[in-house]
Amino acid sequence: MKTKILFLFTVILLVSCSNSDKDILNKISSNLNNIKTLKYLSVVEQKNNGKVVYQSEDTISFDFTNGLKYHFSSENGELIYNGKKTLQSINQEKIITTNDDNRPESFNNPLFNTLNPLKQILPKLIQDKSIIKSRKKDTILNGKDYFNFSFLLKKKYIDFISYEFKEGIDYDSEYSLIVDKTNYLPYKIISPNGKEGLVTATIENLELDIEFNNNLWGGELLPKDYALFTLKEYFAGLDNNMLNSLGKELTNWKLPELKSNKLVNLSDLKGNIILLEFWFKYCGGCVMAIPDLNKIKTKFEKDNFKIYGVEFIENYSKDDLKKYITDQKILYPNLYRGKAIASNYGIRSAPTFMIIDKNGTIIHIKSGFSEENMNEIIDIIEKNI
Repeated sequence: MKTKILFLFTVILLVSCSNSDKDILNKISSNLNNIKTLKYLSVVEQKNNGKVVYQSEDTISFDFTNGLKYHFSSENGELIYNGKKTLQSINQEKIITTNDDNRPESFNNPLFNTLNPLKQILPKLIQDKSIIKSRKKDTILNGKDYFNFSFLLKKKYIDFISYEFKEGIDYDSEYSLIVDKTNYLPYKIISPNGKEGLVTATIENLELDIEFNNNLWGGELLPKDYALFTLKEYFAGLDNNMLNSLGKELTNWKLPELKSNKLVNLSDLKGNIILLEFWFKYCGGCVMAIPDLNKIKTKFEKDNFKIYGVEFIENYSKDDLKKYITDQKILYPNLYRGKAIASNYGIRSAPTFMIIDKNGTIIHIKSGFSEENMNEIIDIIEKNI
């Protein structure tokens, strides 16, 4: 009899806790939807297999009073969406681009792991009975108490563009939400990134009910001395600059090799097929390309073939870059101080792949990582080796 009573009490307690947790989640969702304006520092960290591969800090502002407006600001530049068009400043190039095509899928979605999609998605997470919701042990961070919720999607993932739960993966995806107990607003949003990766966005210095300068949304506060392009013009310029390099002979470039500091003169390597990969630290596509490039090195290393990574942003010291390529298990040699050579051949994005034939002529140049691009590189090397 005591066993039955104990079992019944446990069941009642579990049901009570479940209802209580749902109330907490509903309060979080309500608080998010009641926000009119806010500003915060977003600290993003991406990990693959437990190792940090990307970090960033952005100051993010949202204005929900009449639709959606947002402003991102970092040391690299600013991104503004004013409800009609997008403006982006790029400090390194001293340019501003404008884009009237505001479909989220038309550009790299900047709202991933911000409070805006969470506003849209959290009510669906709460209501969807197929999603396993659990409240883990509450946590203490920097002396403050936080709720810790988990959402497990069976063979599904969250599409942060459509705000829907999509099928098409062969593993379960778990999302976590760590919430400040004092204001019932999120502090950390943790999302899976493939089977082995995680993306954590930490919300710091949160300010509510911000009064924005109206000149912000029209771009009037962006640098006055930056050149102005439409996004279509900008990308056309990138493609043309790189494509103009096709058929040219690689000039007498000398770059230091990271591990040995020996100067490598690419012009002295005539007689070999040369593959150059232009990269920078924490570039997501560059990290994804590493396994394929390691395989290419192994596949062709006994032939007349050379492969080099070329770091071209120059934001980090030699020692820092050496540690990075070791941590990333990069097997091919890497050169640094590559900004000038990248600029000379119109390379502004990463990863960019360049192939030079045995005569020293550039026969292939293309940006972006994909399985198709990697297969194309292998095919070109095989045909010219």
